[in-house]
Amino acid sequence: MTFPVNGNIPQPTDEFSVSQGQIQTNFNNIVGWSAVDHIAYGVNNAGEHAQITLPANNPAGVQTALESTIYSNPGTASNASSQLFYANSQSNFILSAVKAFGFITGSTLSNAYNVSSVNNFATGKYTVTLSLSLPSTNYGVLVTPGTPGSPPGTYPNVASSVQIGSASQFTFMFFDTKTYTGIAVPYFSFVVLQV
Repeated sequence: MTFPVNGNIPQPTDEFSVSQGQIQTNFNNIVGWSAVDHIAYGVNNAGEHAQITLPANNPAGVQTALESTIYSNPGTASNASSQLFYANSQSNFILSAVKAFGFITGSTLSNAYNVSSVNNFATGKYTVTLSLSLPSTNYGVLVTPGTPGSPPGTYPNVASSVQIGSASQFTFMFFDTKTYTGIAVPYFSFVVLQV
């Protein structure tokens, strides 16, 4: 997308009939340029950001004092895809490590991102299928179980184990650390991370 601009106009010797079209072109292109990634003029919230587009990877320069920047760079898991980073005078930090998450009550999936399905195939055992595959199987899953049992003080010791099956699917199991048998938890959450 390009927005040509007529520079150095109007000149003192220009005829209005000549420079008028050039000035109109400049103003029209300014209006068009400002609408890219912004809410266009003439409507509510005009000029506010609609999104930010980073068309190419552009490593951050050196940040000093209180300077900071957000930039895109090749991803760690796959350099064919960009990832978002934040840089300040201390270091560079990845902003897009969360690839999926979900909250499950019983067998009902809610408040999820990039999760196609959760299958409870045995007591305490679940298979999670992601909507979009990750670039590789080099990812981590953090699982947090809700604790079953009543009254308080009689809760079994619950642990979990995760097995990465593919770039789009993993399984995990909740089990009692005393008996090593599967445990049905009333709710749980998980987060998939990849850098």
